[in-house]
Amino acid sequence: ARQMLESAGEGAGERGRECKGEGERGREGETAAGEAHPLFEGTPEEAQALADKLIAWIQQETLDDAEAYLRQHEAELLTEQAAVVMQLLVRANPQNPAVRDHQGRLMRAREVGIAAMYAEIRQKRLLQALQQGKAGPIGAAVWRFVQADDAQAAALLQTESALLLSLDASDLLRQLAE
Repeated sequence: ARQMLESAGEGAGERGRECKGEGERGREGETAAGEAHPLFEGTPEEAQALADKLIAWIQQETLDDAEAYLRQHEAELLTEQAAVVMQLLVRANPQNPAVRDHQGRLMRAREVGIAAMYAEIRQKRLLQALQQGKAGPIGAAVWRFVQADDAQAAALLQTESALLLSLDASDLLRQLAE
């Protein structure tokens, strides 16, 4: 079998570009004698195919693209064998935080499903944007509203009604509640 991970490809973005196989330590997914890795129950070629799909998932440019890719390959990637190959990728790429991050995503998707896992990521990112003031004036108003006690929230509804009663504010509140 060829090396499980080569350089992840030109022009694919920084997240996957640093992914590589074990190189001098031996081929990922194989032992020194060329047999499949003891934790992997398939052939080296099957391990390579899973690694290729996992790398392609890591290299997706947007969260929406990554979700679509994982949905498309759900039957192959939400398996124990894919989790084993992902562990091998993490070992081969300790310097690449995207690989470890996607390992956690893969585990979470196996636990709660793809849609729920990506909803959690989006909610976390939204909350961070609101907390850091990166969601604009409507986001700032929504964050103040969410943090307020009942009396303060009622006052904010009066003083910032133009922002808080907008459809954008409604969407932000809905996303936070999901």
